[in-house]
Amino acid sequence: LPAYAQSEEIWRETATGALESDSSVLWADDPSRGITMELSQHLSTLTGARVAAEPWPFEDLPQARLIVRVQEMVAGADGRFRLSGQYFVARLSAGRDRSGAFRVSAPFSPDGGAPAIAAARATAVRDLARLIADRGF
Repeated sequence: LPAYAQSEEIWRETATGALESDSSVLWADDPSRGITMELSQHLSTLTGARVAAEPWPFEDLPQARLIVRVQEMVAGADGRFRLSGQYFVARLSAGRDRSGAFRVSAPFSPDGGAPAIAAARATAVRDLARLIADRGF
């Protein structure tokens, strides 16, 4: 995650394009951990593969490793929660490695506060999992 998005504060884009946060409005979980867990759950459901966050909890080695690098994670002034960056699927057994850029977004009501932003983030992460499942697995 970008440095600003690693904090527990929810960041919003202002009308001028600047980013601001309110220290009294926090994510329910560490953003990196929360997104990792959400992606793992969605990818497991979407692909039927055994998916887990690191450290790998199973005796058998994984067949692939997924790395997601988020460049932008912000509640936009336009009422869209945006996630963008790159993903990398490294095959540890047979198969081709894959990578690609992503840009997903989900609408939210600017008047809905933190709950609306959290719901939009959940939708964006689900859509990112779908994109990775379709292109990367």
